[in-house]
Amino acid sequence: MCLSSRVPDDDVTGTGSSSTAAASTSAMPAMPPRCALCDRTDTDKIRYFRMDSQGDLHAHYLCMFTASNLHQTGDPRAKNQTDEICGFLCANVKKERYRARQLTCKYCKKKGAAVGCAIKKCNASYHYPCGVENSCYFQFTGSFESYCPTHIPKGRIPRPKDMSTVKKDCTICLESPDLKDKVNTVITPCCSCALHRECLAGLAVNAGKHYIKCPSCNIVDNFKAFCEQVGVHVPNADATWLADEEAERAREDQEEGEDVQCAAQEGCLCPNGLTFDEDVPGRDWNIERCTMGCGTLMHAACMKHVGKKGSDRRNYCYPCFELEIKISKQLGRSLTSRHGDREKEETPGSPEIQERPQRARVVAAGRGPRR
Repeated sequence: MCLSSRVPDDDVTGTGSSSTAAASTSAMPAMPPRCALCDRTDTDKIRYFRMDSQGDLHAHYLCMFTASNLHQTGDPRAKNQTDEICGFLCANVKKERYRARQLTCKYCKKKGAAVGCAIKKCNASYHYPCGVENSCYFQFTGSFESYCPTHIPKGRIPRPKDMSTVKKDCTICLESPDLKDKVNTVITPCCSCALHRECLAGLAVNAGKHYIKCPSCNIVDNFKAFCEQVGVHVPNADATWLADEEAERAREDQEEGEDVQCAAQEGCLCPNGLTFDEDVPGRDWNIERCTMGCGTLMHAACMKHVGKKGSDRRNYCYPCFELEIKISKQLGRSLTSRHGDREKEETPGSPEIQERPQRARVVAAGRGPRR
């Protein structure tokens, strides 16, 4: 029986009438899928990417790829396969589960350690999540090898010769990583910026291989290869925000009759009210989305504006604007703001970027609040 179908120890169905037992069973909440290889129910996208299932057999995506004796023999893109999970034969996943049950994890001391150190003389075995939690190195390309902390090959996680030039604040979480931790702190080769590996992994999961770039200098070239070299999985998928945009468009189609309000609320500058929408791109009272991708809807004139007019202009909601100011201050960047028809350079971290000036009341023929 698969581990995912285990019955809780406190479930008692042998007492009372059969109708009572059936009622208690139907009322019992469904158990979450349990990975056949690590025996966990976690669904953290950053750590496991996803949980794949075939019938009553479940396994984390990265638990399968990092398992030492599990090989992908099928096509992971094939659909309607009843005997495969992401290109892995279900029979092979069950064999690997049986093999792993004979091995004890070096860290949690439990059975089921499917991952082994790639060094033949090393006997270290561990569950994939246990290895992540204890600074093991995982290579998410080629043969997907893993190394315990003692045997990580030199140069696999590169470091600059002059550490004094490293920017010591992670541009993703804005906290300072431990530069002595050579596994969980990575340094970008393009701009020597220190990043938490967990932060970079979260960025990679959300951006996918098509949109992954350096969060500090926006360099795209070879950054995907760098991520895979330092043990960060970059999914072969589109960015998550593209899926969010498609879902949002579908939601808007369903709720077309509902009013859309400016998120500025009491700070809204539109004289015609929160729900007024000119519905013309580029106009002050057109309701737009925040450029940062958070999904906030505001009148264009109510937003904070950064960059020169044209394709470089970025319109931010208030929280995202404050975050951009904080990041720019950390990186020593200057922001170009626009006030009326004049442009000026702001000092790093300056919050004195003004909104577009408030216009007189606009009453467009045939337009009004969106219904």
